[in-house]
Order: sequence, then C-alpha cells, then structure tokens
Amino acid sequence: VAALFDVETVMAGASIFFIFLFNIVTFYGMKIRTERGHELEYGFLIPFFPIVPIISILSRTLIGIFLLDMALWAYIIAGIWLLIGLLFFVIHPKRQISSPLKVEKLSNGESDEDRDGKQVLVALANSETAPILLKYARVFAETQKAGLSLTTIVQVPYQTPIDMAGRFTGQAEKLLTTIGSLSSQIPVQTYLRYAHNTAEGIIQSVRSRNANLLILGWRGFTSRKNYRMGSTLDPVIEKASCDLVVIKAGNEEPGLQIRKILCPTKGKGPHGKLAWDLVKQLALACSAEVTIMHVTPLDKTGSIPEQLKEALSVEYEGMKYKVKIMQSSDPVARIQSESKEYDLVVIGASELSVFQRILFGSKPRKIADKCSCTVMMVRKNTGIRSWFKRWFVS
Repeated sequence: VAALFDVETVMAGASIFFIFLFNIVTFYGMKIRTERGHELEYGFLIPFFPIVPIISILSRTLIGIFLLDMALWAYIIAGIWLLIGLLFFVIHPKRQISSPLKVEKLSNGESDEDRDGKQVLVALANSETAPILLKYARVFAETQKAGLSLTTIVQVPYQTPIDMAGRFTGQAEKLLTTIGSLSSQIPVQTYLRYAHNTAEGIIQSVRSRNANLLILGWRGFTSRKNYRMGSTLDPVIEKASCDLVVIKAGNEEPGLQIRKILCPTKGKGPHGKLAWDLVKQLALACSAEVTIMHVTPLDKTGSIPEQLKEALSVEYEGMKYKVKIMQSSDPVARIQSESKEYDLVVIGASELSVFQRILFGSKPRKIADKCSCTVMMVRKNTGIRSWFKRWFVS
C-alpha cells in the first residue's frame, strides 16, 4: 500500500485501522465489564462508566468521518483489507478455549441438532417449585411448537476445578431425573451445567441452547443488600438474551387446571405485548377465562385507554375475555385483592431502566410478593433497545 499510494492516503488508511481497532477494544471492554465484571478483579476501572467509553467511540467515529473527505481510497483499501481478515477468520480452524463451565447431558428426548428451532429453557433449582415451572413450560413449548429443555446449575466452589465437579451433582441429578419423567407428552432434554457462578451458568445455558424463552422461579423478596430479586435472578434478568418469564408459585397444585387468569395491563410496551401473547397461549390451551384489568388513579376517569382498546380487538379476537376498569389510590393493593379470585396473574415488566437496578420495577415485584396465587412476570428481549435502555433510559 505504501508503494502504490501517496503518503497522505497511507496515513489516512493507518488512522482508519487504529480507529476501528480502538473502537472494537472499547466496545468489548464495555461488554466484558457489563456481562462478566462480577467475575473479574480489576486493577483499574474506567470512571463514569459507560459514558466515558461511549464518548470515546463517538469521537473516534467522528474523526473517521472527516477522514472520508481527506482520502476516499484509504476507506476502500481498509474495507478490502478487513474483508480479507474476516475471510481468514471464517476459514481458519477454531481453537478450543477453556471455559469455567461444563455441561453434562443426562437424557435426550430430541436430536441435539434442533438448536436452530425454537427452544423453551427451564432453569430448575428446587423440587418444590419445579413442577409448577414445568406445568407452564409445557404449555408454551406445545403452543409455540418449540423444544423443551430443563437445566440445573451445579454451583462449584471457586477453589474446585470444574473437571472435579462430579461429586456435587447428586441432588441436582435427582431433581432433573424426577422432573424430566413428569413430562412424557413432549420431547424433553435435561442438562446439568457446572459453574462457579449460578447466574452465569444460566446465562451461558441460554446462549448454548439458543433459547427463545427462559423460565425461572422466584421465592419472593430478598433481604440481601443491593439486590432486588436475588443475587442469581438480578444478573440473569439483566443479561439473558431471550424472552423471560419469572414465576412465583402460589398455592396451586401442579396438576390443577388453570381456569381464571388475571392480566393487569396499561396496554402498551413490548413487555405488555409479550404478556398478552403468553396469556392467550395459556387461555387457549387450558380453556381459561381471561380478565384484562386496568387500574386508573382516583383523579382520572375510569375509561379504557384507546391504545388498550385497539390492542385488545386484535390480540384477543375470537377469545373469551372481559375487561375490568377500576380506580384506586393503591394499584398494587387493588390488584392483590382482586387476584384472590384467580388461579394466575400475568404481568409485564416495568418500562423503566435496568441501569437504575429497577429490573421488573417495584409494582410487579410487590404484586408478585403479596398475591397468594401464582404470579408470572414477563420481560421481552428487545435486542439493541434493551441494551440501550439498560444504560441510558430512565
């Protein structure tokens, strides 16, 4: 390149490569700190994260745009060179990288090649809530024509190498074997995954199974400082790259049919839309009666919002449902009181920022904690939008 072009073009080309390289390093530094920061020991932390690294990426990109006027040929050369590098990356044999995670497959109900299809993944932790989680997972897997996978994370002490983790599997293996035998109607895969961190093990399971929907259990409010829903649930909710259902089991029996479903909603947002979709699947599969509940403050008129009217006419067309409009100064208490007549409450996640550690928001968590029936909290994975909102949207 230096022999064929003038010095200005060569300098511009070198600058483009430096901009590209530094932007990649900065971006993945942000990604590592966000997804695995709790596992690493840092000697130095970028202050005002993530504002400073994002400013640096935008500033370097702006410099690169100015270089476009300086030397167009430099961009063409850089593009060709990057394509050659990507081609080499694709055709070059991949080197196996050691990982602090290990998977042991216990039983197969379907081919391991089905990972490209839809997958419903259930993370099991104890025998009390596992039958309830499986009850709902089976409905979603059947209605979505998806595969069903059950996994239990065996947490191994950090001092113990993963390869020596077999002695910790007794209880987890028994749980998977027992629960897996309860689902005979559809193919089920059961997995043990060894990990030093339970939350990271669940997140890795989502990635390795290409899961579309993750189902987790929740026991209720945690007393641990700096956590909203628990040291395991918080990072999973924040980082799982799929739709998410968190179920707080009520007093229902696993084999009892779902007859009445309550869906408190404001009629907007991707989380509410997913909640409606799942409610519809449950209602059709169980022939359940659905009640759409909208609670308005006392100082507002008790009418159905136009957005909610429009959504209901499409989403629940051909289904048996009714709408309840109520006024209350305490929506949480009103929903909790109403829920006593229902088998299941389904509520979408808050549209607030994960950057503020709100996660499912205070209202959904309070509703789930106070209701005696089973409560299902739903969070939609919105890709880049979720990533952006996690840091910036308040």
